[in-house]
Order: sequence, then C-alpha cells, then structure tokens
Amino acid sequence: MHTDLSKAFLLFIDDDRLQRKLFPEVLQPLGVEILTAANAENALDIISDRRPDLILCDAVMPVTDGFQFCKQIKDDPATRDLPFAIITSLSQNVGERSLQVGADDFFLKRASEDLLRLRVRMLLDIATRGVSIGEPLESFAGSRVLAASASALLLSQLSLQLAPAGIQVDTCAGAGEILDHLDGPPPALLVLDASMANGLLKDVAASVRSQPTWAAVPILVVAGKGEEPGAEIPVNDWVTKPLDGREARRRITMSLRYGRAMQ
Repeated sequence: MHTDLSKAFLLFIDDDRLQRKLFPEVLQPLGVEILTAANAENALDIISDRRPDLILCDAVMPVTDGFQFCKQIKDDPATRDLPFAIITSLSQNVGERSLQVGADDFFLKRASEDLLRLRVRMLLDIATRGVSIGEPLESFAGSRVLAASASALLLSQLSLQLAPAGIQVDTCAGAGEILDHLDGPPPALLVLDASMANGLLKDVAASVRSQPTWAAVPILVVAGKGEEPGAEIPVNDWVTKPLDGREARRRITMSLRYGRAMQ
C-alpha cells in the first residue's frame, strides 16, 4: 500500500547540470513532480513560491553547501518542518553531519536506483500523510518488531539497539516461523535477513503483503553484498551488513515512521 504521489512535489538541488537531468529520471517511476535548482538561492525562490513535500540537496556545492542550506532551512520557523534529505558522494561522517544540521535523512549517490526510489518513496509517503518525519525512535516505545534471521548475532544486535527505546523485539529463525505469525496481530515492523535459506525472501514478503492485516507493515531487509532485494520484491528499505548500530537505528526509525503514516 502506497500513497498516490501524482500530486506530490519534490525539489532537487544540485550544482551539477548532468545530475539535475539524471536524478529526476531515476525517480520518474514514482510519478512525483520534480523541480530542480542549481543552488540554494534558486531553491529559496522556488520554496517561497511553492512548498515542496521533500527537498533533496547535494552536499557539495559552491557558496552554500547542502549542510549549510539544510541548517538554514531548519533554523527558519517558516520552513523547519520541510522534510530535507542530503544526497552526496562523500563517504565519511555524512550521517553524523547530516544529523547535526537537522537533516531528516541522507542518501549516497552511488546507492542503487532501487534503493534511492525506496527511500524517496518512504519519505514522500510519510510527508504527504501528515506524520512528523522527525519523530525519534523513542517515540515508538511500546511497539513490537518482528525480526527473522538464522543468525543469533544479528537478532541480538537488533534487540540491543531497540530495547533501550522501549521497543519489543520478537525473533524467529526462519521463513516458516514468520508465516506462522501471519494469523496473529501484525508488528509495527518486520525485519528480514536476506540470507534466508533457499532464497525465500521474495516469497515471505509476498505472503506478508497478501495478508490484509499485515499488508501495510513496513519490511526492512538486512542484506549483504549481492543480497540486495530487487524492485520485484515488495520491501520498503534495506540496511547493509555488517550492521552499523547508528545506521540500523536510523533505518528502523524511518521504517516505523512509515508504518505509522500508513495506518
């Protein structure tokens, strides 16, 4: 289940002309309207005329870079509620710097097109349904997450990340146990290990989506290199192995926000 994005408006900011051409093409399957700007000044002119549902901004730009522009947007009471994600080719401290300036998310330009579409889709679904995109993980205290993996280490890592926020983590070892859960109450989030035996990820995800009471449950995949789910597998996001604690919390938090928006 997704929001109709035909009326959504996304603003993409990048000083590179080629990127301003290519990135909207990547997002075209979402059906969202996209305007582009070459710099922060041009972007402000657009925002003053029409508020976007999401701002995607390159990190490295002359005069005002993406981090500075994000801080400017978030420091202004008139625009601070605008969802803002930074997109970059940088590889070090991007997540930390993005959080410091108030960005709601960040993407790496080298990420796969499937992943970029999933994350932009998630941000737009949340924003266009009126749910705060800045809710912290702790705001989901009392929620239940169902995690499936044959790796006891992975399940333990997830529990350690979520327990301090008051989130219950139920675990199961494989696909069969997940299917047994489908007759019961749905969790707030389903976390699936892509290393499922016999490549069952697609079948499990499809089974979850076909169950009416579970259809809107967000599915987050933990994937190693070469295990990333393709567009044909109905999941909402993935996080890579080995699991980084801060990135896992960020992706889990966004997935829970999405689940709340789709209720």
